[in-house]
Amino acid sequence: MKCLPLFGLFLLFFPFSSCNDKTEDPAPVEENGIAIQSIEMTSQADLSGREDWILHISYAPYDFRVERKQIQAKPSGEPAHFDKDFPEGYELSAEQGPIIYFVPPSGWPTQTKLAMPPLAQAQDQSTQEKLLAADDLFCRYAGPVAEQLTGIHLIHANALLDFEVIHFPEDASVKVESEGEIKPYQEGTHYQAIIPAGPGTNYGSVIIRSAGILHEISLLKYISDPLSSSSYIPQNTHFQFTIRYDQEEKSFLIENVRKTTWSAEE
Repeated sequence: MKCLPLFGLFLLFFPFSSCNDKTEDPAPVEENGIAIQSIEMTSQADLSGREDWILHISYAPYDFRVERKQIQAKPSGEPAHFDKDFPEGYELSAEQGPIIYFVPPSGWPTQTKLAMPPLAQAQDQSTQEKLLAADDLFCRYAGPVAEQLTGIHLIHANALLDFEVIHFPEDASVKVESEGEIKPYQEGTHYQAIIPAGPGTNYGSVIIRSAGILHEISLLKYISDPLSSSSYIPQNTHFQFTIRYDQEEKSFLIENVRKTTWSAEE
């Protein structure tokens, strides 16, 4: 049904009104679409211990409650809105829907109204707690436009490097380079580090220092997406490999590379 403007209706019912009569200004046009009033999400990862994290839908902050692998949330203030061009019930693709992200406090930027914040880049990941603080979870919502969203699954926005070193010199120290030098988590000869992933991430290497010499081992050809026209590190990916020192060749070799979906293993 096509609606007449308020002023048109006034003239229709009161055609002999004086020209000097004042009419009220029309109400402002609502620029926002459907407001997101509640959201229920799950994750393969146990979310316990992340109660101090920050949850945003697009630019809007949400209060939340964590129960192991589930999150229930509602707006802290002004809620996020769908685009006004999308009516209630309209099925959105992931490219059309809002981005939901769940990040540690250290990973939230000072700017506001960002579609997606810069991913956390913790340089010190040397303990399990610090390793966890380098993680980011997110989801690109796809589904019907509604005030209450359910069935949303969070995945890792980053990538996990998980490697073992073999036959390394006793004095060797190991770091990871990815937009800055990272001190990885270490258990014996086993190392883990979380690095940024997704479009725009095209750098990753292992830095080994031994006998005063620095060796940089590029990982890009092993961890970048081979199907992408622009090389980048895929999100939510667990990379496992070994780095072996060849004593005869005096070189470091990357072997036994395995790539799996990170969230599927938790």
